[in-house]
Amino acid sequence: MVFTISLIIGIWLIMNSSKKELDAAKARKNFLLSISHELKSPLASIKLTFDTLLKRNLDKNMVDKFSLIALKETERLERLVNDLLLATRLETIYTPTFEPVDIVEITKNTYHSFKSQYPNIQIEFDCQIPKLVLNIDKIGFISILNNLIENAIKYSVDQPIIHIYLNSNNNKIDLIVEDQGVGISESDKKHIFNRFFRSGNEETRNTKGTGLGLYIVKQMAKIHKAEVSVKDNHPKGSIFCVTFPKE
Repeated sequence: MVFTISLIIGIWLIMNSSKKELDAAKARKNFLLSISHELKSPLASIKLTFDTLLKRNLDKNMVDKFSLIALKETERLERLVNDLLLATRLETIYTPTFEPVDIVEITKNTYHSFKSQYPNIQIEFDCQIPKLVLNIDKIGFISILNNLIENAIKYSVDQPIIHIYLNSNNNKIDLIVEDQGVGISESDKKHIFNRFFRSGNEETRNTKGTGLGLYIVKQMAKIHKAEVSVKDNHPKGSIFCVTFPKE
């Protein structure tokens, strides 16, 4: 009986270990596929834009239009590289620098930046607090903001509406990003903050991304002793909330 129980436990441990290895291999494959696409796409767009500007005699309006396209793709590429570097540093040498920062001003500036980059998307910012100074790591807070908003844009369809809120409650500050996108299944909610995780398969998925955004959000929230939660929006979409302690 002891031998049988030991054998069963041994088989279970081997199968569990094999499953983890397969899941890790799949995550790495998905990441390599997604990062290849994410790097090539803006680079190709920027190259095409400059080729057009050099080979054609365009009027000023068209030059301005193509320049804005190149700028937008460059900013997208910059955010991607920053996320890759930040995700690596989070596992090794990242040291937060806490300082008093007005998070209302930072959030407002980030909101205006996304509004200018995505004029066809309705992005709203609601905050009843004129100024709120919090002792935070500025880079970390901006990373949380950028990744939550990008995630909302990425998984929105048709005519997306995205709301950003800053609320002050007792000894806590809530940063909330709501979207009306495709939503997140209950099974995926358990994994969305894992590094490289993206629902579906990279070979068939249409949305952009590397699976690092929400991982960075979670890790940065931990650094700030903040809590991250996600729930369904109604009638559709998702609501992400990061709750920071005031102290």
